[in-house]
Amino acid sequence: MFIPRYYENLDTLHVGTEPNRAYYIPASQRMDTVGEKRANSDRFTLLNGDWDFKYYDSIYDLDDDVRRAHESGSPAFFDDGFDGVGTDADAEVWEHRAAVSHGREAAGFTAIPVPSVWQNHGFDGHQYTNVNYPFPLDPPFVPQDNPCGVYIHEFEHTPNEAAPRTFLNFEGVDSCFYVWLNGTFIGYSQVSHSTSEFDVTDALVDGMNMLAVLVLKWCDGSYQEDQDKFRMSGIFRDVYLLDRPQDAIRDYFAHTAIWRNVDPGLLEGGLTDAEYDASPVDHATVDVDFAFYDDVDVPVTVQLFDADGELVAETQAEPIDLAAAGATSDSDDDSDAGLEEGVVESVDEVADTSDEPTDAESAMHIAIETGTASPMAVDTDTAAGDSAFLPTAHAQLIVEDPHLWTAETPYLYTIVYTTANETITDHVGIREISVDGNVVKVNGKPIKIHGVNRHDSDPVTGPVISEAQIMRDLTLMKEHNVNAIRTSHYPNAPHFYDLYDRLGFYVIGEADDESHGTDEVIAEDTSWEAISERWPRLIADNPAFIAPTVDRVQRCVERDKNHASIIIWSMGNECAYGCTFEAALAWTHAFDPSRLTHYESARYVTNDREYDFSHLDIHSRMYPSIEDIDQYFSEEGPRTPDGKRDGSNGDDGDNGVKPYFLCEFCHAMGNGPGDLEDYFDRIQRYDGLLGGCIWEWCDHAIDRGTTAAGKHEYAYGGDSGEYPHDGNFCMDGLVYPDRTPHTGLLEFKNVYRPVRVAGFDPAAGTVTLHNYYDFLNTADAGLFLDFTLVVDGRPAVNAVWEEDAAAGDAYRVAHPGSYTPGMPAIEPHGEATVELPTAIRAAIDRLGASAGKVTLLVRTYRLTDDGVLLAGFPLGFDEVAVPTANPRNQTVVALLDAVREDESADDVDLSGDEVVEGGCDGEGCGDCDGEPGGCGGCACGKAVSSVTADAYLAARESGTVIPPLLTVSETSRAITVESPDFRYELDKRTGLFSSMTFANRSLLDRPMEVGIWRAPTDNDRNIRHEWERARYDRAYVRAYEVGVLVDEDDVIAPQDDAASISDVDMVSPEIAAQSEGEPTFIASFGDADDRGASASPAIDAVSVAGDVTIHARLGLVTPVVQRIADIDATWTIHVGGAVELTMDVVRDPSFPFMPRFGLRMFVPKVMRDVTYCGLGPVESYVDKRRASWHGVFSGTPASLFEPYIKPQENGNHHDCDWASVAGDGVTLTFFSERTFDFQALPYTAEELTRKAHNSELEESGSTVVNVDYMQSGIGSNSCGPALIKDYRLDDDQFSFTIGLLPSAC
Repeated sequence: MFIPRYYENLDTLHVGTEPNRAYYIPASQRMDTVGEKRANSDRFTLLNGDWDFKYYDSIYDLDDDVRRAHESGSPAFFDDGFDGVGTDADAEVWEHRAAVSHGREAAGFTAIPVPSVWQNHGFDGHQYTNVNYPFPLDPPFVPQDNPCGVYIHEFEHTPNEAAPRTFLNFEGVDSCFYVWLNGTFIGYSQVSHSTSEFDVTDALVDGMNMLAVLVLKWCDGSYQEDQDKFRMSGIFRDVYLLDRPQDAIRDYFAHTAIWRNVDPGLLEGGLTDAEYDASPVDHATVDVDFAFYDDVDVPVTVQLFDADGELVAETQAEPIDLAAAGATSDSDDDSDAGLEEGVVESVDEVADTSDEPTDAESAMHIAIETGTASPMAVDTDTAAGDSAFLPTAHAQLIVEDPHLWTAETPYLYTIVYTTANETITDHVGIREISVDGNVVKVNGKPIKIHGVNRHDSDPVTGPVISEAQIMRDLTLMKEHNVNAIRTSHYPNAPHFYDLYDRLGFYVIGEADDESHGTDEVIAEDTSWEAISERWPRLIADNPAFIAPTVDRVQRCVERDKNHASIIIWSMGNECAYGCTFEAALAWTHAFDPSRLTHYESARYVTNDREYDFSHLDIHSRMYPSIEDIDQYFSEEGPRTPDGKRDGSNGDDGDNGVKPYFLCEFCHAMGNGPGDLEDYFDRIQRYDGLLGGCIWEWCDHAIDRGTTAAGKHEYAYGGDSGEYPHDGNFCMDGLVYPDRTPHTGLLEFKNVYRPVRVAGFDPAAGTVTLHNYYDFLNTADAGLFLDFTLVVDGRPAVNAVWEEDAAAGDAYRVAHPGSYTPGMPAIEPHGEATVELPTAIRAAIDRLGASAGKVTLLVRTYRLTDDGVLLAGFPLGFDEVAVPTANPRNQTVVALLDAVREDESADDVDLSGDEVVEGGCDGEGCGDCDGEPGGCGGCACGKAVSSVTADAYLAARESGTVIPPLLTVSETSRAITVESPDFRYELDKRTGLFSSMTFANRSLLDRPMEVGIWRAPTDNDRNIRHEWERARYDRAYVRAYEVGVLVDEDDVIAPQDDAASISDVDMVSPEIAAQSEGEPTFIASFGDADDRGASASPAIDAVSVAGDVTIHARLGLVTPVVQRIADIDATWTIHVGGAVELTMDVVRDPSFPFMPRFGLRMFVPKVMRDVTYCGLGPVESYVDKRRASWHGVFSGTPASLFEPYIKPQENGNHHDCDWASVAGDGVTLTFFSERTFDFQALPYTAEELTRKAHNSELEESGSTVVNVDYMQSGIGSNSCGPALIKDYRLDDDQFSFTIGLLPSAC
């Protein structure tokens, strides 16, 4: 083969690469090079753009092309002169490029943008897999037919006399690549998400240069890049040239330290960490270590400027006194030579240089021992690493009264390094990280992480992320109270960390390492214990992978070491544990002891030996249950499954525990997560629980454009015909692929709001507020408080908090509605009790003696623009109940009173306007074409407003007004109840209404159902198998007995006059007996099918001057298995057309908990105007409700639908008092004394279950309405613990009550 087979050689990871170094962009003078401003540097040449590209299905196909070219005497793609047509070297640049482009096109090349991935440009195919390798598990070997792509790019270069050395940088290439420049082989590298730098000075020419790059899809490194993502290939990050002076800074490491004024009296008694941390800050130091090219020290001037551009400190770098450090560099004896950057002969040489080696020396010792030291620094037979930082100069700056960096106060100083012919401008944040017991501190104060795991992912560009794209993510994070990012599971583009520093995020910097698929080894024992024990053997505990593992950590740490935002180094993800990570952790601790180390997969080890966890600072878990967390912090402490204590489970060896971190929790797949508040409670309860990062930030998908039906289509695993794949498991983000927030992100935002109500005293008119900031006093955070009093779901009074309430009240006399908003001063994690605004207190006093469901909304907003969030931006809210004499929703009370007293329920206000009492004067309502009704009212049922309701009732009682009669009839199939205004038919086979007509309009398109199935959410992916085994998806009700009960006094006569009242079957005393205070029903229809030949003649119908009750004994059944539940149902049909239902349910406890229980109705499509009084405005569930508050909200089935890319249950609204659907002149209102769950969608649960993509959904011909006793919660069981029991519908017995009120006009 024309290339060395480095891509399957664990001893050759990098060839010709420069040693690892910190990321920076040099320039000829000081300038801002943050983010993409780096392009402003005159020493930076970006090579991005359209490159020539040719794809090969196999490296052997390319090898054949190279062989044929050489056999014919023609240049191959990497050879100087390869242009396809042999253009004149003296041709003008544009002529040359045009000819070359034409020639390469003829040779099969096409243009492709760099950066990009070739799968997004029609080459190869998309493949998503989570755990499984897309090739045989046979490390380090990859498929022989390894797909590859050839890139060719031509650029002009003019040598710079002041900066004659030129370096070629690739910031990201997947998976490995070979580089040629002008026909000269430059080198090889891998580790996809790391920077590879090559010195190309000697290969460059003045003028046109040809760069050729061969990228392979797979290499031995692919075994360590088994992250949960789409597998994409190519040059996906920036490529650029840096011009440097001959002698220059190669690397530097800036450390910061905070010095405090400690009370001398504390020193006498033994100073504790907490006492030291509480002491006032005196000054800070910034210490910078330098390493130089070719061991040639150059003078460095170091300047520190504050955020206003004022010079704070300045100094000159000084040579490091190696002798003082324990080295003997002046000795002529080579065996005693001081350790310098350059050639080091052996590990022993490093060990002998000092009795107390520096951090850099200790790290170099480990690098040499693990085979990862750069060949440019150490004689080595391998090329498995690029570590080489051994500083030879040092500078210290002293900063008086320093501004400290935190995620809440991201203050950055500008630090400038000036040498002859070059200036490097960087930023530094002064901060310290420490652990006090098991509490993680920044700058001496405990912190809590509420973060996210973030992949580089875009539906159009894939892993290619621009600054505009990352800023969109970071802005959304700030808007939703995210304060941390885990760079899962690889380093981000290097210039993005400048943004994390500036905007204020804590970062868990993670190495590009995951070998999850090694747990797929086939073996006889398939228990999880056996799998976990096998998992490490192929890679994590295989000495052959020590160098590749340590190299990946080094490339992460050494590149990003100067960023204040990074507080934790993570070794990687889901590889299990062994000798490879023991070495990586040891190197990391030695190189950078100022930060904490993390690796969740340390829990998975073999049984072969005792493992070393001494270099692991944090105990990390993925998706523990609440019970697991409680166990960890219990007196008993952490335990492994076999009950033993060991370091892998976080024990520090002294019956204590390490800081606990949830590196992944609350899996946000689809409709979820649903248990954020429960985890928040534990994070705040336990000081040692650092916090966690939600999995994950965004849905991964491929944008397929718009379908013929006009719907946007996204593809996930399996949609490209790939094998293996993991379906939609990549659709697990808090935002959609286009960054539209999921409701789960809104839930996260409000759970992690900065200020919460901790207490409410309505009598005193005060609220107690808790400040959840770690560093900011609320008065300094640029916030203000807003209060809204909500009565029966409708805003009644609004006011903002003012520091001087009396002055504000006086000001509003002349300026009504004007406020001077503010926020009370509350120390971090402190509380303060504040008085409510005058208007709110007065309203609460008035409401206290009245009736109504009253809540107080307390909202926090930004008062000032902080550079990301604008003034007025909402940060969160609390809702607290305000006690009243009768806390029932008065709208529901009025509805119940109206229907039970047979009043016109139209007098009940559902619009929020003042209630108007109505009556009857023989006139029409004027709003419809109906004729006057028998009572003088309008035939549409709307009351007319000249007579009061009291007068109407008095007239009825005196006999002046005759209420409409209900006609009750029966067949073997149905019972029909009708009046001049409505006709309802109840199916005796189901005990449910099969049709309902009101005011000549149908209310049901198909028979009513009892619904227990919901389209499984992604978080139902495990329990759904139990639900399907129980056949919940096929469940329905059947009736065993159905009977009509009417009060004897209300029965007028059989309609056909063929029989008298005595002909109506008498109800036995047992059946007729009702609860105390209820009317006694003495007559009913029997089952027509059960009448014997000798029975009384059948009655076709009777007329009733009162309510009709239908009692049904039902069973909830499904094919194959036994009855799920017994249901005792009672329907009450009121004379005005209102219906009340009570279902007493006894469930078979051997069944799994139910998804839901309630009525499902298919109402006409035109009834699309939806209003509900409950938790809104976004979807809400019993455990996912913190983004919602109680109010009256409206929408349509389409607007209430949440378009998860894989269809599933959505759009529910929890804790509703009433709801309605309306259209075509009719409204159907649902109400109950007990709150209920409500949903109105354009799709059935079956359709949502059946379809794999949102774009495939077909709307129902009806508006699909579910009114439920309850839906089970959402949880996060797609990759987390089972749904918390409190959120399951698993009661053995419960009662469901609901009212249905139709009205017209």
